[in-house]
Amino acid sequence: MSDATATPVRICLSGEDLDWIGGRCCCVAVGLETSVDLHPMCPGSRHDSEYLDVVWAALLQRFHIASQPPPCLSVATSAPIGGGFSTSTSLVIALIRACLAYLGKPPLPPLELARFAYDVEHGFSGGGGMDQLSIVLGGALLMEGRARGLPPVLDHVAWPADFGLLLIDPSLPKSTPRHLAAVRTQLARSDPNLERYRVIATGCTDRAWRGLVDRDLAFLASAVNDAHAAMRDHQCMSTPEMERVRDVALGTGCAAVKLTGGGGGGCLFAVTRGDDNVKADLDAAYSASRLTVETTAVSAVAPGWYRTAALPAGTASF
Repeated sequence: MSDATATPVRICLSGEDLDWIGGRCCCVAVGLETSVDLHPMCPGSRHDSEYLDVVWAALLQRFHIASQPPPCLSVATSAPIGGGFSTSTSLVIALIRACLAYLGKPPLPPLELARFAYDVEHGFSGGGGMDQLSIVLGGALLMEGRARGLPPVLDHVAWPADFGLLLIDPSLPKSTPRHLAAVRTQLARSDPNLERYRVIATGCTDRAWRGLVDRDLAFLASAVNDAHAAMRDHQCMSTPEMERVRDVALGTGCAAVKLTGGGGGGCLFAVTRGDDNVKADLDAAYSASRLTVETTAVSAVAPGWYRTAALPAGTASF
């Protein structure tokens, strides 16, 4: 990480929504960073971050500090906002880390940080806890969903060094709140489409995890592609425009291409052989197809990054 508060985002390999409706999901943290800078409030100035308000108030309460206005805030991110990478969770975690340092408090242990971030963000979105765990712990995580709280971590591995990841951003709008509201309605009505999706996506997750653990790119890619199909065919998370962008990527050498996050838009990611020169070919293919798409090669974040970044130099990490 390049900054004291730099916090990664995550890609969901399989199992959107399963962290809170039940089923298994898997994610990998990637090095698109959110960084925040806090500085004393100037006379007559104010900030406009609702997330900072909530994080600041929760930390004052936690440490029994008298009420005081939060500091001024500057935010920088290299991830597409609203792209399905959980940039909101990345921001919340970066804010917690920055506020702790600003107040002169030590970093929270990893699982405590993830739990604190979940509690803060659950009040906004009501979603699950895959994002907080994936971002804080780094690497690739396999999780078992549950209705409330952080999902149990079933396994945790490093992303294979010879597997590449590529961000594909067609700048198509998405709405996570609208998506979550729709899924809650499905859940309340016991919608059979949602149950079919849950079963199929859980199977995709299990296969994707086997591909990761066995370092089998073809097996992983097949599972990730099927996870996208489940999102598209059973939950209407994709659009014709997104499918056109995806088809070009699959036809240009990407092993797997999938939406990350719900909401009917956002970004896709591709899994590639690490030594393939797919990006240049893909950029040329999008240009030839007259599609305005930005591609970015991204790197997976190693397990334990937070422990290493948050503790003083020389302190052991996991």
